[in-house]
Amino acid sequence: MFDPPLPVNSEMPPKVPLKPQGNRPVIAHMLWLDREEFTPGRAIRWTSTHVMVSWLADPADPRSELSCWFRADDVSTHLPKRMRQTG
Repeated sequence: MFDPPLPVNSEMPPKVPLKPQGNRPVIAHMLWLDREEFTPGRAIRWTSTHVMVSWLADPADPRSELSCWFRADDVSTHLPKRMRQTG
């Protein structure tokens, strides 16, 4: 079976909740070998330090759903604000 590549910043928590805990919309900060992305997804499990995010690799294909764990700092309910440059 083919395992799709995971973002390089994915990380398993020390203890994993066994049952889904919810379905909350989030933005996941994903680091790949060649790029950085902010991807919409759903938080389905979490701990105090990590969040399991589920997202569509191809938004046009509902069967392309992937999921992995991220540190909580890489998951947000809104896009981060950018610093405005002046001058």
